[in-house]
Amino acid sequence: MPKNSHEHDTLEALMKKESTFSRKLILQSIYRAWYERIFKYCIKPGKTLEIGSGFAFSKKIFPACITSEILPSPWVDIVCDAQKLPVKNNSLSNIIAIDVLHHIADIDLFFKECARALAPQGKIIITDMYVSALSSGILRWGHFEDFASIAKATRLFFKKTGVPVWQKDFTLTSKEMHDCLAYPLSGGFNYPSVLPGKMLTRILQLEDKLGFLRPIMAFKSTVVLEKKGT
Repeated sequence: MPKNSHEHDTLEALMKKESTFSRKLILQSIYRAWYERIFKYCIKPGKTLEIGSGFAFSKKIFPACITSEILPSPWVDIVCDAQKLPVKNNSLSNIIAIDVLHHIADIDLFFKECARALAPQGKIIITDMYVSALSSGILRWGHFEDFASIAKATRLFFKKTGVPVWQKDFTLTSKEMHDCLAYPLSGGFNYPSVLPGKMLTRILQLEDKLGFLRPIMAFKSTVVLEKKGT
């Protein structure tokens, strides 16, 4: 049972989110594409930990992935805080996360912990929100989360503002912006979809052709960090 009312509220919210996801096939297809993008960057074979797994949809893409959440739930393998991972030093090949980075309070501590847990040349692969000219207003006024937090991944990986906190232990090997149309049209978890499922493939093909517009239209980004050392 949850230890307090806050945990209860959070678990209830997660269960509601899972219920929405199970009914919304268009959202499932979008998440599948995100996980497939992440999976192509993973070291294989290798031990992979996902932080903030929610209802563990990642298991459908790569079943061997170790799933985790900060609170107990029926879906995950372990309960842990991303700032204190319950794994041995140098024991992981990959750490992956979707829409988790902007929830982490101490980013510096998080990257230090990832550096401890990952083997040399191990990878962190993060998909999170991207603040573009198009998404900025929608994320600022139409999203329930704090905008400064939402913009965290954009600041860390796409803006030149000092020395990034991850640079001591990691090298940025890949970064891409994506989801200009499909994700916002899907309505996410909080709004109805205006994108018919049968149109998804065509919309994704259109996004590929309009790749040059991603810096001003993207809603998501995926970055790959590789641990330094041999």
